[in-house]
Amino acid sequence: MLVNNFLENSSVRFGAKTALICGTQRYSYQELEVSANRMGHFLIEEGLRRQDRVAVYLENSGEAVISIFGALKAGGVFLVINPQVKPPSLQYILNDCNVRILVTSQRLFSASADRLQQCRICGRS
Repeated sequence: MLVNNFLENSSVRFGAKTALICGTQRYSYQELEVSANRMGHFLIEEGLRRQDRVAVYLENSGEAVISIFGALKAGGVFLVINPQVKPPSLQYILNDCNVRILVTSQRLFSASADRLQQCRICGRS
């Protein structure tokens, strides 16, 4: 079984049962499945192709889990980058891993914006 099928199968089997608790947020298997599918479709619309890399640069959260499953559902490969990584290291990782799409928060994006402009993300040189 592929990892992305795990969530789909669990959604069918356990539906409304709690799958994830992050702070005060609770997600059922079905909510995660729907959100991950939505994320997967969004990534494809943004140009993600099979085996392209998606970097998840977020705090531990439901959004991070949804992004990981969404990348898998879209046929991509995910890498999780610790949100404590500093902008120069982030730039190196993104370029070295040939990341196609970066998923991050506004706060983390703003803190790294200068370095991110120098990355080869989404087909930019």
